[in-house]
Amino acid sequence: MGTNAKKLRTLVGHLLALTSDGIPNGAQLHLENCNGLEEASVGLVLERSDEE
Repeated sequence: MGTNAKKLRTLVGHLLALTSDGIPNGAQLHLENCNGLEEASVGLVLERSDEE
């Protein structure tokens, strides 16, 4: 995976959003080329899991 600092900050923002109070266990963010990934990228699903 190649990236730059701006894209890493964007990913961190998405990850922090999943840690926010009130976000339920199992909540998902779907990243695709239309909402955060570059054209021809493979989609990415981020899911909150409160299990350790």
